[in-house]
Amino acid sequence: MATFLCKVVADPHSTLAVDLPMRGRELQALVNKYTEGFPARLAHNGFAYPVLDGNVYLLTGTTGGLGSNMLARLLEAPAVARVYAFNRPTKSSTSQARHLSAFRKRGLNTGLLSSEKLVYVEGDLGAPCFALGDRLYGEVSTPGLRLFIVLMRGEL
Repeated sequence: MATFLCKVVADPHSTLAVDLPMRGRELQALVNKYTEGFPARLAHNGFAYPVLDGNVYLLTGTTGGLGSNMLARLLEAPAVARVYAFNRPTKSSTSQARHLSAFRKRGLNTGLLSSEKLVYVEGDLGAPCFALGDRLYGEVSTPGLRLFIVLMRGEL
C-alpha cells in the first residue's frame, strides 16, 4: 500500500489506468494479511454492529469510493428499510447516472441501484432543512423514525 501511495504522490496521473475492482481486491488481501492475528468480532449481516429491522439511513457522498461501498452494503442488508443517498446537485447528470457510474467504476452490483429502498436526494447540508423541501424534510424528520445520518467528504 505504501508503494502505491508513493507512486500516486510522485505521479498523480499514474492512477488513471488503475483497475479499481482489482485494486480493491489487492487492498482487501493486504487488510486480511495484516489483521490475521486480530481477535474476531461478532458481526451480524456483515456489519460490526447489528442492523435492526426498520433502520433508515441518510448517507452523504454516495458517489465516492467509501460512500458507494457503504450504500451497496446498506442496500444488501435485509433489515434496512430505506436509504437516502444524499449528494450535491449537478447540472451535468442525474443522481442516478452518477451512482451508476460510481458503482461500475468500483465493480459494485449496479442492480442494487433499482432497489425500492433507495431514495436519491440532492440538497445542501449548509442550507436550512438541507434544501430538501417540506415533504422530504418532513419524511426524514418524522418523530420515532430510527434515522442514522452518515456524513462523508472526499474521495478515498
